[in-house]
Amino acid sequence: FPSHDRGALRDLIIEMRIEFQGVSKRYGVQQVIKDLSYTFEENQSYAIYGPNGSGKSSVLQLIAGIQSPNQGKIIRSIQETSVSLEELPLLLSFSSPYMELPEELNFYELINMHFSFREAMISDAKQYIIQQLGYEKSKQIRNYSSGMKMRLKLILALTTKSQLVLLDEPTANFDEQGITWYQGILEELRQNRTLIIASAQPIDHAFCQHRLTLSL
Repeated sequence: FPSHDRGALRDLIIEMRIEFQGVSKRYGVQQVIKDLSYTFEENQSYAIYGPNGSGKSSVLQLIAGIQSPNQGKIIRSIQETSVSLEELPLLLSFSSPYMELPEELNFYELINMHFSFREAMISDAKQYIIQQLGYEKSKQIRNYSSGMKMRLKLILALTTKSQLVLLDEPTANFDEQGITWYQGILEELRQNRTLIIASAQPIDHAFCQHRLTLSL
């Protein structure tokens, strides 16, 4: 596909393969990932599992291009064609507790802004989100609870047209009702996509076909 062609990228049915070759990552003197070699194949579901501090979030950030490895190589490719870091943001969607939302916007404004930049996976995405969350239209995001913000991040990631979906600690700050909600929308929206979930909670990714287990 033509490099930096945003329209062409959105129109493609994307199947991205991600290969870690001897990847290590450290922050200062702290090494969180050491010599990791692993391949994430297209249209599969993966759990990244391990205790706190084992590097789960760092693996997701490396996949997304948010962080760079100190050693080793990450190869992202579509039909054996390399994907550049400039093209990567249009090819994936990401949700994490540490992501910030524009808190001065209200519910409707945020949804409209998001889908002005990214194409929706389903034709009625905005209405689907409104029905699923039922948030007050004019309430600013800054006034949402952490659980409400997390639901919004998740549903935006899952309703965005992207073949690669990265979810970090998806049920953080969720009660039992929130976990049930998460499992329901995931079942609806995860088909025919590569899904990678990083979490220390098995309930977040029990259905995944593959597991990458990290240790301290």
